[in-house]
Amino acid sequence: MKKNMVGKVSKEQTMKVTKLILKIIIGFVILQMIYLLASEKLPKDISLGETKEIGRMGDHAQGNYVLYTNRNTILNAPFVFGARLYLYDIEKDKSYLIKNQKLPFQEWDSEMCFAGGQILAYGGAGMGGPPPDIRLLSLNGKEQELQLDVSAYGVLLSKSKVYYAERERDSAGKWHMNAGRMDIKTGEKEILLQRGEYAFESFYIYGNNLLAIDENENKLIVKNLSTGKESEDEFYEGLYPVQILEKTNQTVIIIGLDEKEVWKAVEYNLESKQGREITTLRSGRDDIYYLWDNSTYKDGCLYCNDVNDNLVRVDVDTGKRKIIVEASQMGGDMSDCIVSYCTDYIAIEAYYEHIKKLLIFDYDGKLVKKMGLL
Repeated sequence: MKKNMVGKVSKEQTMKVTKLILKIIIGFVILQMIYLLASEKLPKDISLGETKEIGRMGDHAQGNYVLYTNRNTILNAPFVFGARLYLYDIEKDKSYLIKNQKLPFQEWDSEMCFAGGQILAYGGAGMGGPPPDIRLLSLNGKEQELQLDVSAYGVLLSKSKVYYAERERDSAGKWHMNAGRMDIKTGEKEILLQRGEYAFESFYIYGNNLLAIDENENKLIVKNLSTGKESEDEFYEGLYPVQILEKTNQTVIIIGLDEKEVWKAVEYNLESKQGREITTLRSGRDDIYYLWDNSTYKDGCLYCNDVNDNLVRVDVDTGKRKIIVEASQMGGDMSDCIVSYCTDYIAIEAYYEHIKKLLIFDYDGKLVKKMGLL
């Protein structure tokens, strides 16, 4: 009888302890969720300084701030199921939480656009593919879902507009490629440029000019958005453009390859239609060369990767080239790297020693900070 009583008391105590543990766990989860919801809305000491009027997908930096994402794990408190989006202040070495994904398997795509005080990102449950929803975020966590098809190409972002390339079929059943513009507030859409199907997948807007590469006609299209005037330029000396960077209102830097598969950087004047070669980035067919998505022009220099995936600085006037960050300093495997150009720093997200890290260099190539990511 005494044994039964002891067993009964022991079971009751076990039940009480189990219930207490469950209550603590539930309370902990609720507190975390409250914290995470509140932390998105908390005031943030963010002063961007230098900002972009129009940003492209892949532009993750403004001023000395850069975006990055972290997955959530059970060891990463406060724990939530989805991934987190942060803005990192390099000068203060401080991260600000911008937005959480709250549900299991929800992610942020690796490519985003940061322009002004807004972030355009693809989010949601990717399930092995890109996340399906196009979201516009403010720095205080306010979110707006944009009514754009996830298949839209080459998205650009300004303060009040989203620009995109999209395939569309007309009433006669014929397919076209459109460069369009959507008002963020009203959702009203406008076609800026139309060409044949698959003519282009992206375009650029520099000042009042829209630039697109017509792959069907092998021509550079330039449209003045103020006057509506269009011109079609033959490629400079047979150079096929892969990237176009703004230098001045009427001058661009074109990176591409010629008929002999030689990679070059060329300065090209849109008015005079005259160009000059700056440098050769790859001269041999036997070398494999993948140009990173976001080269840039800054303070008289072109920044891009060379054939060995070193980050190089090219003086545009003289063509003199200098390696500022070697591939080995970035981990060697640059296939999935994300390079962002801040005012005073270059932020590189790459797999360093098999671990995803955010590496911060100054413009002389000195490693300033190194931060592990999940």
